[in-house]
Amino acid sequence: MVKYLLHCSSAGKQQNIKLKNFKKKLLTDNNGNVIINVLVMGLDKDETRTDTLIFMSYNSANGKCFMMSIPRDTYVHINGNRVLINEAYTHGGAEATIKKVKELINLPVNYYVVFTFQDFRDVIDGLGGVEFDVRPQGYHYDDPYQDLHINIPGGHQVLDGEKAEGLVRFRNDYAMADLDRVEVQRQFVKAVIEQKLNKKYIRAIPKIYASLSDSLKSNLSLDEILDYSKEILSAGVTSFDMYTMPYTISGMHVLPDEEGIKALVDQYKADSQAALVENEQK
Repeated sequence: MVKYLLHCSSAGKQQNIKLKNFKKKLLTDNNGNVIINVLVMGLDKDETRTDTLIFMSYNSANGKCFMMSIPRDTYVHINGNRVLINEAYTHGGAEATIKKVKELINLPVNYYVVFTFQDFRDVIDGLGGVEFDVRPQGYHYDDPYQDLHINIPGGHQVLDGEKAEGLVRFRNDYAMADLDRVEVQRQFVKAVIEQKLNKKYIRAIPKIYASLSDSLKSNLSLDEILDYSKEILSAGVTSFDMYTMPYTISGMHVLPDEEGIKALVDQYKADSQAALVENEQK
């Protein structure tokens, strides 16, 4: 597994992340364990910057789903200038964003998905909504400038696309703004996977995919989405390891904590290697 990760990192540099050249087959290690790393990019209202960045990895050797949110206000360097990582999309789209994320976390990105707010709403509605435990005080916020109107009561409920969008965009009364919001986003993604990764909803994927085909940007084909979904369903998801990329705060700036990131990534690799060895011994 470690060799696989290192190979992918090296290959990405050699190919200069030419995203369209990925092999159209399921990615596996030498023992046939399915391994997939996806960078999820949610665009802002203007669709010029990323509002959400989540690195997701699944390994059938241990059944773990690993999620790492990259705060949108993380400072990075692009073309010699210090900018927020959400501006990488402005400078070079998905490729530029993937390049910066790979530099930050030192893990390969096999696939990417870029979606708009409308895409997000359509997917959630296409799945029939998602059950979620909303905090007791709910979420309430109005911003005419962004055409953002959030009115979600507290309690357990089924969120449709509009309410789900409000949930994952809300950050108005969080003490740490986006740094708190990303935890809610991961919890919502976890709920989607737990509730919708089954045969009924996998059969609904082609219809949902067709409705998004003109706006969704990804190097995952419909066949690959279906094949990976079936493989993950078959192998199972045993746990969710969810993190925010380690960071430090300097004044108003969010800075990558390089030592913290390395420790987290090293633990991720160690867990994957341990699962591989355990499976070989069975």
